Amino acid sequence: MDGAGMPGWPVLTYSEALAQAQVAARDMVVEIEHPVIGPMHALGLPAKLSETPASVGLAAPLLGQHSREVLRSAGRTDAEIDAWIACGTVQECVVPETTPACVKR
Repeated sequence: MDGAGMPGWPVLTYSEALAQAQVAARDMVVEIEHPVIGPMHALGLPAKLSETPASVGLAAPLLGQHSREVLRSAGRTDAEIDAWIACGTVQECVVPETTPACVKR
């Protein structure tokens, strides 16, 4: 491509791309704590704003981790939510602070 005057760059694997100096310089890979697997790497935020800095602080929620909160905020009662969980329509995952595991109810 250089010979034809076209800009180009090698195609990198994920590991190669994430090992680039620019990735480290821009904090594009951060370490976070996952409630089940412990410390893990996650992608950082691409936009770096000096007046409103942001950060990645939490891992993605587990499937069903916030089901009850979301349904309550939508006006559903605990009885309705319990019935949906019992019949399998809704999944609930509770992560106790003392146990690094997902416990299905």
